[in-house]
Amino acid sequence: MDPCSVGVQLQATNECHKIYYTRHTGFKTKQDISSSDLLLLQLRTGITLSENNTICLHHAKIYIERFEDLQKSCCDPFNIHRKLSKKNLRAIDLDDAAFLSAKFGRQFVPGWKLCPKCMQIINGSVDVEPEERQRRRLDPDGRTAKALKSLQFANPGRQTEFTPETSKREKRRQTKISVFNSDR
Repeated sequence: MDPCSVGVQLQATNECHKIYYTRHTGFKTKQDISSSDLLLLQLRTGITLSENNTICLHHAKIYIERFEDLQKSCCDPFNIHRKLSKKNLRAIDLDDAAFLSAKFGRQFVPGWKLCPKCMQIINGSVDVEPEERQRRRLDPDGRTAKALKSLQFANPGRQTEFTPETSKREKRRQTKISVFNSDR
C-alpha cells in the first residue's frame, strides 16, 4: 500500500500501515475524522490536513487515540531535568495546552505529560483559581480551539526524539574498525 500523507510529511513512511496498534490497514480522509480529532492531529504532528490528504489507521491510532499513553516521561518544557522523569506524570489536556502555550510562550501539546516538579513550576508562576480553571474548561465560544488552530507549530510530534552522543568507547571502537579495514 502507498504511504499516507501524514507518514510522508513526517518522513515516517516505513511506519505506515503497521498492524501493531490496530488490526486493520487502510486510510482515513479528513471527512472521516471528527473536528476535535483533527485539531489534536494538527497540534501533535504540526500538519494541517487538506481535503485530499489521508492518514493510515496506524498513524491515526498513534496520534489521535494512543498519543497520551505513549508518552512515558515528562516533556520537560523548562529543561530542568538531568535524566528522564517517569513517575507521577499528569497529562496536559487541550484546554491546559492552550492556556500554558499562551502563558509561557512555549509550545505545549495536548497529550504531553508533566512531572510534579514541572507542575510545581507552572502552578507557582501561574496562580490559577479553581473557578478560573473551570471557566477555561467551559469556554463556550470555542476560543481555545480557535487560538490553537491559529498557532503554527514546527512538528511537535518529533520533539521527544533525540540522538545520543557517541561514547568514548564507541568512538575508539569505530576508529579501530576503520584502521582495521584500511589495512586490508
